[in-house]
Amino acid sequence: MQIKRIAVPVAALAVIGAVAASAPSAMATTPASGSLVLTASTAYVKSALIEGIGAVVGTPASASYSTTGGVSATFPVTGGDLNLNGYSGAAQFGGSIVVIDARQHRTVTFTQLAFDDLSGTVTGVPQGSTTPVALLDPSGDLNVTTDATTGAQTLTASETDLDPAAATYLDHALCTAFFKAGTAVGALTLTFTPAS
Repeated sequence: MQIKRIAVPVAALAVIGAVAASAPSAMATTPASGSLVLTASTAYVKSALIEGIGAVVGTPASASYSTTGGVSATFPVTGGDLNLNGYSGAAQFGGSIVVIDARQHRTVTFTQLAFDDLSGTVTGVPQGSTTPVALLDPSGDLNVTTDATTGAQTLTASETDLDPAAATYLDHALCTAFFKAGTAVGALTLTFTPAS
């Protein structure tokens, strides 16, 4: 089962001189925090490597590999107004994803990574463009929880599928036919604590 939800956040700040000067600051003192952990299964990683396809992440993201769990990449939250329980808002993440085709000697770099709760997709902006591309769709067993003490919201998805837009973009940019829409890539865990 695939979810589709996300909205682009729009922030507005109104400053009224006399009131603002005398009233306590309403600005957040603690920024939004959390992380997005994307996992590519061992089966998917092996199938990609056979075709000469790989991926690396750019700082401040980090990655690790396990023979049983596959590749996990962690992207820190850098901002956003995500409300998983209210099906609204978005979260932005630091780092980048570089997809490499060793056979064609081509790469694609995605930055400005985000999760939009209305569309329910992980997106990224390819280098040289300003338009986000939907990359991964959470699916499988989906679960949203909220920590009553910290306000941290967590979305877990037992599966992530390659979005049709990502498959089309990557095949074209890398001159390959490897990427197929709906392919099960791995899993996802998103943790987001709103600014306060």
